[in-house]
Amino acid sequence: MKTAALMLLLSAANLVSSQQLNTKAAKDSTLAQTAKLLGMFSGTWSITEVYDPSDSMPQGGTGSGQEIWRAGPGERSVIEEYRSRLRPASVLDGGKKNLPDSA
Repeated sequence: MKTAALMLLLSAANLVSSQQLNTKAAKDSTLAQTAKLLGMFSGTWSITEVYDPSDSMPQGGTGSGQEIWRAGPGERSVIEEYRSRLRPASVLDGGKKNLPDSA
């Protein structure tokens, strides 16, 4: 009976240990992938846009602005900030609704 209990305890300890190694490997993989993305995109980028005519913009339009790419908390994610000023006058800021141009 003691041998069976000892074997069960050792098996459980081995299982927990292997799960911790898998978690560490996953974290290292996340850091590596984030570092790779930041190596390509990190910084401030100028953008230009051309919009085809549509119901909301019958004559189409153009836009210009910037994107900022940076590391998120713990360097485990990538954050993109997007700002654009459209012509005809309106502002597009991330996922927010178009607002009248105040400038």
